[in-house]
Amino acid sequence: MADTKQDVLDMLRELAELVILDEGDPQSFRVRAYESASYGVEAFAGDLAKLSVKEIEKIPGVGKSTAAKILELVEKGKVQKLEDLRAKHPAGVVALMRIPGLGPKAIRRLRDELGVASIDDLKTVVAEHRLRDLRGFGKKSEEKLAATIARMEERGSASRTPISVALPLAERVVAHLSEVRGVTHVSYAGSLRRFCETIGDVDVIVAAEEAAPVMETFVGMNVVDRVLGSGESKTSVVTRRGTQIDLRVVGHHQLGAARLYFTGSKGSNAPTARPTDRRARRTASTGSCRGSAIASARRAFPSRSS
Repeated sequence: MADTKQDVLDMLRELAELVILDEGDPQSFRVRAYESASYGVEAFAGDLAKLSVKEIEKIPGVGKSTAAKILELVEKGKVQKLEDLRAKHPAGVVALMRIPGLGPKAIRRLRDELGVASIDDLKTVVAEHRLRDLRGFGKKSEEKLAATIARMEERGSASRTPISVALPLAERVVAHLSEVRGVTHVSYAGSLRRFCETIGDVDVIVAAEEAAPVMETFVGMNVVDRVLGSGESKTSVVTRRGTQIDLRVVGHHQLGAARLYFTGSKGSNAPTARPTDRRARRTASTGSCRGSAIASARRAFPSRSS
Protein backbone atom coordinates (compact mmCIF):
# COMPACT_ATOMS: atom_id res chain seq x y z
CA MET A 1 0.00 0.00 0.00
CA ALA A 2 2.76 2.45 0.97
CA ASP A 3 4.61 1.79 -2.29
CA THR A 4 1.49 2.42 -4.39
CA LYS A 5 0.88 5.68 -2.59
CA GLN A 6 4.48 6.78 -3.12
CA ASP A 7 4.29 5.83 -6.81
CA VAL A 8 1.23 8.06 -7.16
CA LEU A 9 2.90 10.94 -5.31
CA ASP A 10 6.00 10.63 -7.49
CA MET A 11 3.82 10.63 -10.60
CA LEU A 12 1.86 13.74 -9.54
CA ARG A 13 4.97 15.69 -8.57
CA GLU A 14 6.77 14.79 -11.77
CA LEU A 15 3.71 15.75 -13.80
CA ALA A 16 3.63 19.14 -12.07
CA GLU A 17 7.34 19.68 -12.75
CA LEU A 18 7.10 18.72 -16.41
CA VAL A 19 3.93 20.74 -16.99
CA ILE A 20 5.75 23.81 -15.65
CA LEU A 21 8.30 23.27 -18.41
CA ASP A 22 5.65 22.46 -20.98
CA GLU A 23 3.44 25.48 -20.31
CA GLY A 24 6.10 27.86 -19.03
CA ASP A 25 3.95 28.84 -16.05
CA PRO A 26 4.43 27.55 -12.47
CA GLN A 27 0.94 28.81 -11.60
CA SER A 28 -1.00 27.27 -14.46
CA PHE A 29 -4.26 25.45 -13.75
CA ARG A 30 -2.82 22.02 -14.48
CA VAL A 31 0.24 22.58 -12.29
CA ARG A 32 -1.93 23.67 -9.38
CA ALA A 33 -4.27 20.73 -9.99
CA TYR A 34 -1.43 18.20 -9.72
CA GLU A 35 0.01 19.93 -6.66
CA SER A 36 -3.39 20.01 -4.98
CA ALA A 37 -3.93 16.33 -5.76
CA SER A 38 -0.54 15.42 -4.28
CA TYR A 39 -1.49 17.09 -0.99
CA GLY A 40 -4.75 15.14 -0.89
CA VAL A 41 -3.10 11.82 -1.71
CA GLU A 42 -0.36 12.39 0.85
CA ALA A 43 -2.99 12.86 3.57
CA PHE A 44 -5.06 9.88 2.40
CA ALA A 45 -4.75 6.90 4.77
CA GLY A 46 -6.47 4.23 2.65
CA ASP A 47 -5.19 1.85 -0.02
CA LEU A 48 -5.26 3.57 -3.41
CA ALA A 49 -4.86 0.24 -5.20
CA LYS A 50 -8.32 -0.85 -4.00
CA LEU A 51 -10.23 2.27 -5.11
CA SER A 52 -12.38 2.81 -8.19
CA VAL A 53 -12.00 6.01 -10.19
CA LYS A 54 -15.12 7.43 -8.52
CA GLU A 55 -13.70 6.69 -5.09
CA ILE A 56 -10.38 8.31 -6.03
CA GLU A 57 -12.26 11.44 -7.08
CA LYS A 58 -13.56 11.75 -3.50
CA ILE A 59 -10.04 12.37 -2.20
CA PRO A 60 -9.74 16.13 -1.48
CA GLY A 61 -7.95 17.96 -4.29
CA VAL A 62 -8.25 15.12 -6.82
CA GLY A 63 -10.26 15.95 -9.94
CA LYS A 64 -11.72 13.67 -12.58
CA SER A 65 -8.75 13.82 -14.98
CA THR A 66 -6.19 13.29 -12.22
CA ALA A 67 -8.21 10.40 -10.74
CA ALA A 68 -8.13 8.71 -14.16
CA LYS A 69 -4.33 9.04 -14.26
CA ILE A 70 -3.98 7.58 -10.75
CA LEU A 71 -6.08 4.58 -11.77
CA GLU A 72 -4.06 4.22 -14.98
CA LEU A 73 -0.86 4.11 -12.94
CA VAL A 74 -2.28 1.55 -10.51
CA GLU A 75 -3.60 -0.72 -13.26
CA LYS A 76 -0.91 -0.35 -15.94
CA GLY A 77 2.17 0.74 -14.01
CA LYS A 78 2.61 3.88 -16.11
CA VAL A 79 0.71 6.95 -17.30
CA GLN A 80 0.80 7.80 -21.00
CA LYS A 81 0.61 11.55 -20.39
CA LEU A 82 3.69 11.34 -18.19
CA GLU A 83 5.54 9.20 -20.73
CA ASP A 84 4.79 11.79 -23.44
CA LEU A 85 6.05 14.65 -21.27
CA ARG A 86 9.23 12.74 -20.39
CA ALA A 87 9.93 12.22 -24.08
CA LYS A 88 9.33 15.92 -24.76
CA HIS A 89 11.36 17.18 -21.78
CA PRO A 90 14.28 14.79 -21.05
CA ALA A 91 16.22 14.75 -17.78
CA GLY A 92 18.88 17.14 -19.10
CA VAL A 93 16.27 19.84 -19.72
CA VAL A 94 14.63 19.26 -16.33
CA ALA A 95 18.05 19.71 -14.68
CA LEU A 96 18.17 23.28 -16.00
CA MET A 97 15.42 24.14 -13.53
CA ARG A 98 17.94 23.66 -10.69
CA ILE A 99 19.77 26.81 -11.78
CA PRO A 100 18.65 29.80 -9.67
CA GLY A 101 17.11 32.57 -11.73
CA LEU A 102 16.39 30.38 -14.75
CA GLY A 103 12.63 29.99 -15.14
CA PRO A 104 10.60 27.79 -17.49
CA LYS A 105 10.04 30.52 -20.09
CA ALA A 106 13.76 31.28 -20.25
CA ILE A 107 14.53 27.57 -20.57
CA ARG A 108 12.09 27.33 -23.47
CA ARG A 109 13.82 30.20 -25.30
CA LEU A 110 17.23 28.71 -24.66
CA ARG A 111 16.06 25.41 -26.02
CA ASP A 112 14.15 26.71 -29.02
CA GLU A 113 16.63 29.34 -30.16
CA LEU A 114 20.02 28.05 -29.03
CA GLY A 115 19.43 24.30 -28.78
CA VAL A 116 20.24 24.17 -25.06
CA ALA A 117 19.14 20.79 -23.70
CA SER A 118 21.41 20.36 -20.66
CA ILE A 119 23.58 22.23 -18.18
CA ASP A 120 26.65 21.40 -20.29
CA ASP A 121 24.95 22.96 -23.34
CA LEU A 122 24.21 26.08 -21.30
CA LYS A 123 27.83 26.33 -20.16
CA THR A 124 28.96 26.18 -23.79
CA VAL A 125 26.51 28.89 -24.85
CA VAL A 126 27.61 31.15 -22.00
CA ALA A 127 31.31 30.56 -22.69
CA GLU A 128 30.79 31.46 -26.36
CA HIS A 129 28.89 34.67 -25.38
CA ARG A 130 25.87 33.66 -27.42
CA LEU A 131 23.42 34.28 -24.63
CA ARG A 132 23.76 38.07 -24.64
CA ASP A 133 22.12 38.33 -28.04
CA LEU A 134 19.07 36.29 -27.03
CA ARG A 135 15.84 38.14 -26.39
CA GLY A 136 15.21 38.64 -22.67
CA PHE A 137 18.83 38.16 -21.62
CA GLY A 138 21.70 40.50 -22.47
CA LYS A 139 25.31 40.89 -21.37
CA LYS A 140 24.57 41.38 -17.66
CA SER A 141 22.27 38.37 -17.55
CA GLU A 142 24.93 36.29 -19.28
CA GLU A 143 27.58 37.36 -16.77
CA LYS A 144 25.25 36.70 -13.84
CA LEU A 145 24.37 33.25 -15.15
CA ALA A 146 28.05 32.44 -15.69
CA ALA A 147 28.77 33.36 -12.07
CA THR A 148 25.84 31.24 -10.86
CA ILE A 149 27.02 28.18 -12.79
CA ALA A 150 30.56 28.68 -11.48
CA ARG A 151 29.30 28.78 -7.89
CA MET A 152 27.21 25.67 -8.44
CA GLU A 153 30.21 23.82 -9.88
CA GLU A 154 32.40 24.94 -7.00
CA ARG A 155 29.87 23.52 -4.53
CA GLY A 156 29.25 20.52 -6.75
CA SER A 157 25.51 21.24 -6.77
CA ALA A 158 25.10 21.42 -10.54
CA SER A 159 25.09 17.65 -10.90
CA ARG A 160 23.91 16.74 -7.40
CA THR A 161 20.49 15.99 -5.97
CA PRO A 162 18.99 18.14 -3.17
CA ILE A 163 18.53 16.26 0.09
CA SER A 164 14.83 17.14 -0.05
CA VAL A 165 14.60 14.81 -3.08
CA ALA A 166 17.24 12.23 -2.15
CA LEU A 167 16.07 11.49 1.41
CA PRO A 168 12.47 10.44 0.58
CA LEU A 169 13.84 8.39 -2.31
CA ALA A 170 16.33 6.60 -0.06
CA GLU A 171 13.72 5.99 2.63
CA ARG A 172 11.45 4.44 0.03
CA VAL A 173 14.19 2.10 -1.21
CA VAL A 174 15.07 1.13 2.36
CA ALA A 175 11.44 0.34 3.20
CA HIS A 176 10.96 -1.69 0.01
CA LEU A 177 14.11 -3.78 0.37
CA SER A 178 13.43 -4.41 4.07
CA GLU A 179 10.55 -6.64 2.99
CA VAL A 180 12.76 -9.02 0.99
CA ARG A 181 13.13 -12.45 2.58
CA GLY A 182 16.55 -13.01 4.14
CA VAL A 183 17.31 -9.30 4.60
CA THR A 184 18.32 -8.41 8.15
CA HIS A 185 19.40 -4.79 7.67
CA VAL A 186 18.90 -1.97 5.17
CA SER A 187 20.15 1.62 5.54
CA TYR A 188 21.36 4.51 3.43
CA ALA A 189 24.92 5.73 3.75
CA GLY A 190 27.29 8.20 2.09
CA SER A 191 26.67 11.93 1.96
CA LEU A 192 22.97 11.36 2.61
CA ARG A 193 23.65 9.75 5.98
CA ARG A 194 25.97 12.67 6.72
CA PHE A 195 22.99 14.92 5.90
CA CYS A 196 24.81 16.98 3.29
CA GLU A 197 22.74 19.66 1.55
CA THR A 198 23.16 17.96 -1.82
CA ILE A 199 23.82 14.32 -2.70
CA GLY A 200 25.96 12.85 -5.47
CA ASP A 201 24.74 9.26 -5.49
CA VAL A 202 22.39 7.60 -3.02
CA ASP A 203 24.25 4.73 -1.32
CA VAL A 204 22.17 1.90 0.15
CA ILE A 205 23.66 -0.99 2.13
CA VAL A 206 21.85 -4.28 2.68
CA ALA A 207 22.86 -7.21 4.87
CA ALA A 208 21.28 -10.38 3.56
CA GLU A 209 21.73 -14.13 3.26
CA GLU A 210 21.55 -13.96 -0.55
CA ALA A 211 22.15 -11.00 -2.86
CA ALA A 212 20.14 -12.14 -5.89
CA PRO A 213 16.62 -11.62 -4.48
CA VAL A 214 17.61 -8.17 -3.22
CA MET A 215 19.03 -7.12 -6.60
CA GLU A 216 15.97 -8.44 -8.43
CA THR A 217 13.60 -6.52 -6.18
CA PHE A 218 15.71 -3.36 -6.45
CA VAL A 219 15.86 -3.17 -10.25
CA GLY A 220 12.14 -3.92 -10.41
CA MET A 221 11.16 -0.82 -8.45
CA ASN A 222 9.03 1.72 -10.34
CA VAL A 223 11.48 4.53 -9.59
CA VAL A 224 14.18 2.85 -11.69
CA ASP A 225 14.62 4.23 -15.19
CA ARG A 226 17.66 2.22 -16.27
CA VAL A 227 20.29 -0.12 -14.84
CA LEU A 228 23.87 1.11 -15.16
CA GLY A 229 25.47 -2.10 -13.99
CA SER A 230 24.73 -5.15 -11.90
CA GLY A 231 27.01 -7.68 -10.24
CA GLU A 232 27.02 -10.16 -7.39
CA SER A 233 27.30 -7.55 -4.65
CA LYS A 234 26.62 -4.17 -6.28
CA THR A 235 23.94 -2.77 -8.59
CA SER A 236 23.72 0.81 -9.83
CA VAL A 237 20.60 2.36 -11.32
CA VAL A 238 19.37 5.78 -12.38
CA THR A 239 15.93 6.96 -11.39
CA ARG A 240 13.48 8.71 -13.69
CA ARG A 241 14.55 12.02 -12.15
CA GLY A 242 18.23 11.35 -12.88
CA THR A 243 19.48 10.35 -9.42
CA GLN A 244 21.93 7.44 -9.28
CA ILE A 245 21.41 4.82 -6.57
CA ASP A 246 24.21 2.40 -5.69
CA LEU A 247 23.08 -0.72 -3.83
CA ARG A 248 25.58 -2.96 -2.08
CA VAL A 249 24.69 -6.29 -0.50
CA VAL A 250 27.09 -7.52 2.17
CA GLY A 251 27.32 -10.41 4.58
CA HIS A 252 26.19 -9.91 8.16
CA HIS A 253 29.81 -9.96 9.36
CA GLN A 254 30.70 -7.13 6.93
CA LEU A 255 27.86 -4.78 7.86
CA GLY A 256 29.66 -2.67 10.46
CA ALA A 257 32.71 -2.05 8.28
CA ALA A 258 30.53 -1.37 5.22
CA ARG A 259 28.38 1.24 7.00
CA LEU A 260 31.47 2.94 8.40
CA TYR A 261 33.34 2.95 5.11
CA PHE A 262 30.50 4.04 2.84
CA THR A 263 29.29 6.75 5.21
CA GLY A 264 32.62 8.51 5.59
CA SER A 265 33.84 10.78 2.82
CA LYS A 266 36.91 9.80 0.84
CA GLY A 267 38.88 12.44 2.72
CA SER A 268 37.86 11.16 6.14
CA ASN A 269 38.39 7.49 5.29
CA ALA A 270 41.78 7.80 3.61
CA PRO A 271 43.95 8.66 6.64
CA THR A 272 42.22 6.22 9.00
CA ALA A 273 42.48 3.45 6.46
CA ARG A 274 46.28 3.34 6.70
CA PRO A 275 47.43 0.30 8.65
CA THR A 276 50.23 2.39 10.20
CA ASP A 277 47.87 4.98 11.65
CA ARG A 278 48.57 4.83 15.39
CA ARG A 279 45.76 7.22 16.24
CA ALA A 280 43.01 4.73 15.47
CA ARG A 281 40.92 4.36 18.57
CA ARG A 282 39.83 1.04 19.99
CA THR A 283 36.19 1.00 21.09
CA ALA A 284 35.44 -0.55 24.46
CA SER A 285 32.15 -2.09 23.42
CA THR A 286 33.42 -4.13 20.47
CA GLY A 287 37.16 -4.19 20.89
CA SER A 288 37.48 -3.26 17.22
CA CYS A 289 39.77 -0.67 15.74
CA ARG A 290 38.25 2.00 13.45
CA GLY A 291 41.40 2.25 11.36
CA SER A 292 41.69 -1.47 10.77
CA ALA A 293 37.95 -1.72 10.10
CA ILE A 294 38.21 0.83 7.30
CA ALA A 295 41.36 -0.81 5.98
CA SER A 296 39.45 -4.08 5.80
CA ALA A 297 36.51 -2.32 4.17
CA ARG A 298 38.77 -0.80 1.52
CA ARG A 299 39.94 -4.29 0.59
CA ALA A 300 36.41 -5.71 0.63
CA PHE A 301 34.73 -2.78 -1.15
CA PRO A 302 37.33 -1.26 -3.53
CA SER A 303 34.82 0.80 -5.51
CA ARG A 304 32.88 3.65 -3.96
CA SER A 305 31.51 7.12 -4.72
CA SER A 306 32.21 10.29 -2.80
